[in-house]
Amino acid sequence: IRVGFKQAAVGMSQFNAFMQTNISLVITGSYPDFTIDYSKIVVSKGTLTGASGTSTEAVAGRTVNVNWTDNSGTGDAMANDNALVLLLNPTKDNVVSSTVDAIREDATLALTVPENWVGEQVHVFLAFANANADKVADSEHLGEITIVA
Repeated sequence: IRVGFKQAAVGMSQFNAFMQTNISLVITGSYPDFTIDYSKIVVSKGTLTGASGTSTEAVAGRTVNVNWTDNSGTGDAMANDNALVLLLNPTKDNVVSSTVDAIREDATLALTVPENWVGEQVHVFLAFANANADKVADSEHLGEITIVA
């Protein structure tokens, strides 16, 4: 949230910007039957050129592969922009994330999740931040996948 909402947090904390953006998007229903639409969560909000050609898959070894097309040179996208990947497991109320393990030109990132996530549904999000982490792209929900052993 600190990186993903740094650019959008004008006159407020990054957490407040995150909450302001998401509260009306992700919570549906009426009291007392509220539900959360995890696919609508915004984990990053900014003006940097976003991802293109995205895909994700769960592979053996509790690994999630996140792929994108290197669109460096499109708009303000740079080859050294950091990939921001977030794996959200609502059942476990936990996340696995990476902010520095891959850059835009890598076009892929593999993340390993905890053993107790096997068989669980996980939401996958991708965004980018420039090298100074002062400019970010809007996040993209890549889908929901099932973790395999």
